Amino acid sequence: GENAALLASGTMRNDTDEQLSEKMRHLNAIYEELKSSDRIPRGALLTVGAISPEALKAYLDDCDMDIMLAIDNCPNQIVLFGQNVEIEKASVELGKLGGLCARLPFGRAYHTPLFEGVSSAFGKFYQTVDVGPGHTQLYSCATTALFNDEADDIRALANSQWSSCVRFRETIERMHSEGFRVFIEAGPAGNLTSFVQ
Repeated sequence: GENAALLASGTMRNDTDEQLSEKMRHLNAIYEELKSSDRIPRGALLTVGAISPEALKAYLDDCDMDIMLAIDNCPNQIVLFGQNVEIEKASVELGKLGGLCARLPFGRAYHTPLFEGVSSAFGKFYQTVDVGPGHTQLYSCATTALFNDEADDIRALANSQWSSCVRFRETIERMHSEGFRVFIEAGPAGNLTSFVQ
């Protein structure tokens, strides 16, 4: 998502579609190399809805399990990451608190500190791309703030988002507090529109 935003905002630049394709092939090659050498951390991902952010935070603080918040989409949906046994236990316990839980069909540790090694490897990709101030302001869901204009900072933030929690809810709340009122979703479904609503 953040790579698409970097391109759409003009922060990541390409002269031609062929150059963009070549860059994406480079990123995919790095990923495939990590995958073939079994260096992509795995576990289980669990979506949780119908539980207040406060109740969820209290549960995570007290649960005594190594479960991480990977994605905070909206007050009614977050995604947790952990190992299978812990996620199964959390699903049962959160269900008893009124949460609606569903396992995701894949279990890569995206957007958690466990993905730092992968993020580090992706640094090779970000060093090859031309970045700078875009034609459109760009917020990061890793920091909830605007990207700054320095190329090295743009690369570092874009790279770090792979191992940082996606703070979509907080980012939208910040944008709203800064005056944004119209949000347009570009993509194959309407999930983000629902999250914003």
